[in-house]
Amino acid sequence: MVASVAAINRWLEKAAVQYKPILTAYNLAFDLDKCKNTGIDLTLFPESFCLWQAAYAKFAHTKAYRQFILDCHGFNPPTQYGNMTFKTNAEIMTRFITNNPTLEDEPHTALEDIIFYELKILNKILSSWSIPEIMEKSVSYNWRDNQVKDWYKVK
Repeated sequence: MVASVAAINRWLEKAAVQYKPILTAYNLAFDLDKCKNTGIDLTLFPESFCLWQAAYAKFAHTKAYRQFILDCHGFNPPTQYGNMTFKTNAEIMTRFITNNPTLEDEPHTALEDIIFYELKILNKILSSWSIPEIMEKSVSYNWRDNQVKDWYKVK
């Protein structure tokens, strides 16, 4: 449906009061910024966490994840300075948790991204962590901590 910003904010306010949801998105900072720029008020939700930070904390430095990255060549191209990192985006995380290395990229249409990618990641994390644990254990992504040279060795 097409709605005005004011109508969206009224709907969000009602949802926040009635359900008291915890706000999340795979790159929450991005979504918060875009919504703020358009006048959509997400400050109505007193609790939030970044699903990317949670997935990163839960999976990114496990032996299984590093092997998956190696098997499906989930590396970002080197920068002009020779820095190369491994991927931690929603597509690669969903491929990892579903063990489906050929899963298509997100279409970047909000509903499909949530249903077919982000919800799977959230459910996988919730299978072993509670919401308070997610909020406590989530860590920010720092490209310097994900240098291929630091995590992979030539055999």
